[in-house]
Amino acid sequence: MRTQRISGTQFIQLFFICLALIPALSASEWKPSDLIVSENRYFEIVGHDAPSVAYVAQLSSFIAGSVLNELADVDYSNPRTVLILLDEAGTDESNLSYQVKISQLGFVNVSIQWDQKLELYSLMESLVVGFIQAYGYASFGNAYLEGSPAKAWIIHALASTAYLQLRPKLARSFYFEAEAVSFDFQLFEAELGQALPSHHISEQSFALYRWINKQPLSADEKQCIFRSALLGTSSAESLFKRIAIPTKIEFLRLWSEFLKVEQSKYQGQFMELNRSKEWLESLARFSEMKLKGIPQYTNLNAHNLWAERNSPKLRRVLEARIELISMALARINPLYYNAAQSLALTYKSLLDASYEWEVISLFSEYLDTMDRAQTVHEQISKALESPQSP
Repeated sequence: MRTQRISGTQFIQLFFICLALIPALSASEWKPSDLIVSENRYFEIVGHDAPSVAYVAQLSSFIAGSVLNELADVDYSNPRTVLILLDEAGTDESNLSYQVKISQLGFVNVSIQWDQKLELYSLMESLVVGFIQAYGYASFGNAYLEGSPAKAWIIHALASTAYLQLRPKLARSFYFEAEAVSFDFQLFEAELGQALPSHHISEQSFALYRWINKQPLSADEKQCIFRSALLGTSSAESLFKRIAIPTKIEFLRLWSEFLKVEQSKYQGQFMELNRSKEWLESLARFSEMKLKGIPQYTNLNAHNLWAERNSPKLRRVLEARIELISMALARINPLYYNAAQSLALTYKSLLDASYEWEVISLFSEYLDTMDRAQTVHEQISKALESPQSP
């Protein structure tokens, strides 16, 4: 990864060149060679391959939600979106999977080498880095103007957490890999892109993050640790002082015990109920999407989706959502599992069905299943909140 600063003029020129190249196409005029743009609340994705753009748009929205949830800042309102450029031509000769450029005005541009060698984790890392750059500038001001001061471990921790939400069966292997090499205290100081000798930096960063979360600290104290890492001011000494660990030797003992416990019990935990509900509802919403060539319905329901089903851009979005649901079925809370399956089947029917009634029938099933799940969810929440009987 490389971070580079560009002038405000250069960034604005690049941004408007991209916009100028976007034709207003109907479904019959769409060609794979046209520049495709998809926008969500936090990102704007630009590329030539429609399925890729749609997939990254959905994944980036998931990444933003995951990061904000971990940072306990779900009410964050970003002043500007992050521009993601999917570079299929391989114009970068550095062999880096992505580069981040920052304008003098704080705009963020992430260029991703979009080819078959790009792994899912690297893609998610690039989206986390871009999002944190914009989030850091909005939250911490000029500390993020020249680039990200964040420690590498907090970036990898956030990327790994999101990655394992989609690949929960790999969580146990992360703990094994974290234990496979000795803990390197340089992890607390390493910058993003810095290699440590024989070091599984992603795995140990994730394990360190989980270890901190399990310490007997208040939520505010934990967030203070994470925010100091985002500002680049954290250190092993300050962490040990906050947690009352007297020596590095004592930390290593606690670290080893923690990894063994997690290896023995971690089977890939489910998302908690509220997170599962919010995630599924976000995949059922279209109101925040801006798809050029598709009318901006106030209520984009099953009937209106059926009317637009032949739009290539909408079809790419549906395909991307089906894939994301499939990836997360092992992770979503079992209470919402059937609803997630019903939603995926609804989207599949929009792509393949011959008659509108087939879509409406499946969508009604999704709504019924979702209503039943939410009823049980509310009952569980009330039971947990009510005082225990004597």
